[in-house]
Amino acid sequence: GYLKELGVRSIFLAGLATDFCIQYSALDGVAAGFKVRLVEDACRGIDIEGSLAAAWAKMESVGVGRINSGDI
Repeated sequence: GYLKELGVRSIFLAGLATDFCIQYSALDGVAAGFKVRLVEDACRGIDIEGSLAAAWAKMESVGVGRINSGDI
């Protein structure tokens, strides 16, 4: 893909909603071979009936990491 052609190895994600859009982007990034980090203080979840906790568990299980914006 385009990002791989550019030599990109890591992806940092921020935005809405952590438990839906961000989660799927993170999982796709890992599946494509990228190191994925979520900028936790720049994300917000919707959290419908525990969806946020479930999303974090799923993302962490595949190696998605959490960082804060000050760590970039």
